[in-house]
Amino acid sequence: NSGEITGFGTDIVREIMMRRQVYDDIRLSSWSNGYELALYNPNFCLFTMDRTDIRDTLFQWVGPIGTNTTWFFTRQGSGIVIASLDDARSLGAVGTVTSWFSDQYLRQLGFTNLVSHSDPLVMTERLMNGEIDAFVCSDVTFPSILQSLGYTYGLVVPSFALMASDYYIAFSLGTPAGMVSGWNDALEQMKQDGTYDAIRGKWFPGKGEEE
Repeated sequence: NSGEITGFGTDIVREIMMRRQVYDDIRLSSWSNGYELALYNPNFCLFTMDRTDIRDTLFQWVGPIGTNTTWFFTRQGSGIVIASLDDARSLGAVGTVTSWFSDQYLRQLGFTNLVSHSDPLVMTERLMNGEIDAFVCSDVTFPSILQSLGYTYGLVVPSFALMASDYYIAFSLGTPAGMVSGWNDALEQMKQDGTYDAIRGKWFPGKGEEE
């Protein structure tokens, strides 16, 4: 990718590199390719990655840099209230994205009212048009999806949280521990001096300090 690689995680990584005066190339890779490289190569960094039980001992971790919460989103003013999984189960139609973990997870929970599509933009339009009652999406990705369609985040309500996970910068096990702790120190400094909040506010406007 010859263009600039942007995003919340990239800005955090660039700031840490600047503070440590280490400048490595940031390259865009397919997720599976990057994951393989980070598993087997020293001095390799992959971001951002949810820290799960299975992955915990496979990498060294810098962070958390954020929390990824997957919500049942409803349309502002729809009058639909979701206070439990059973409430969500009883809705007419819940939108999911086929390749996302949340879709598999709800199927495992026995949801029979799912309407799925591979494109989150399609499902977002269906939510805004009232064709579905709720859409399952993470609060990290949904604001930018809405924005790309000309909607604001204020037009939707994060009604019920399905799951949450912290996400991190992951280093391969072969990376020197001192380097990883140096990155963690730099991140901690950024959180204390306000730089972290400033970067976060740029990418997630209107998100409070609930995390």
